[in-house]
Amino acid sequence: MGRGRKAKKTVENAPEKSEALQEQTSQTEGMQSAVEPKTELTETPPQTDTTQADIEFIKNLGYDTTYLENISDKEKLRSEIAHAKDTIPKIEDIKKQLGKYEISELEHKVREIKDKLRDIRALDEIVKSFEELKKDWAEIKSLKLKEELANIEIPGFEEDILKIWKMFGTESVEKIEKEVAALKQRVKERFFEMQIVSSIVTTPSKGGPQKTIKARAEEVFLTDGNGKILIRYTRKWRVDNKNALTKLLSEAYKIQKNLSTAYAFETRKFDSNIYEIGLIRGTKFYLGIVATKELHAMTKQFLDKTLRLVEERFSPDNLTVPGITMVLKALLNVYNKVSQNTEDLNAEFEVVTELH
Repeated sequence: MGRGRKAKKTVENAPEKSEALQEQTSQTEGMQSAVEPKTELTETPPQTDTTQADIEFIKNLGYDTTYLENISDKEKLRSEIAHAKDTIPKIEDIKKQLGKYEISELEHKVREIKDKLRDIRALDEIVKSFEELKKDWAEIKSLKLKEELANIEIPGFEEDILKIWKMFGTESVEKIEKEVAALKQRVKERFFEMQIVSSIVTTPSKGGPQKTIKARAEEVFLTDGNGKILIRYTRKWRVDNKNALTKLLSEAYKIQKNLSTAYAFETRKFDSNIYEIGLIRGTKFYLGIVATKELHAMTKQFLDKTLRLVEERFSPDNLTVPGITMVLKALLNVYNKVSQNTEDLNAEFEVVTELH
């Protein structure tokens, strides 16, 4: 009897154990389900093959892509395209520089390099040829620059020439070229000044000997055909005298606007000072001079010769401040010298202009 009751108790507890086990199993499966990622979220999208588009892009830049088109291995093709993209900027940089070296003596070498530029794989050969080209150009350019220095015959530039000569072999050709260009500009200005001085001083005046007038030139100026003042070479103190300056330029404009002949003298009085303005009309410009007291009798010849020299070398769209300044300075200095105002040759003057 005792055994029967014990067995019955075991059987009655069995369903309870089964329900607990099922609950635990259900919880474990739920945890696993939460941890495991869903397969549809981990799928990698297929990669887009851009090799054909890359080849087309390189071809449109003007490069030969035949070798790329013949590569069947995808990995190798991608590697070659990447290499091509790294190479192209280097070739493009050489292309931009080639124009500088296209001189007659090196035309054949430039042509040879140009013939190779479409071949991306020829970069090393292109770079080597380009370096040789630059070296040859430097040698040829140096010889030409030395010839230019040797041909400068106007006295007064000996020290400048010697200084540049010593730069050969130690400085770049580009730097030497800039120095030579600057020196040639100064020589040109000096030659310009000498032309003005010699032509004006030797110009015979009409009507026999002229009386000496100790007039003092205050400024010279150049305007375009519309009255716009392009450049002035003026006494420094005048810049501070705004009132007189405004009136002066206003009067000059009125004279120019109403100028019926090629040349005019006008006298004006500003702030107890008497000024005389001389103005001459050319085909491109008007040239004017302002002096105290009265203008020298040879002023017309001064202005006429100077303006003709200006118009031979310059146009309103092609003016250089250094060149024009030298002309105006020469005119003013010669004028004051002829007018026996040599003390003004060292007076302080300055350039006022909007030109660059």
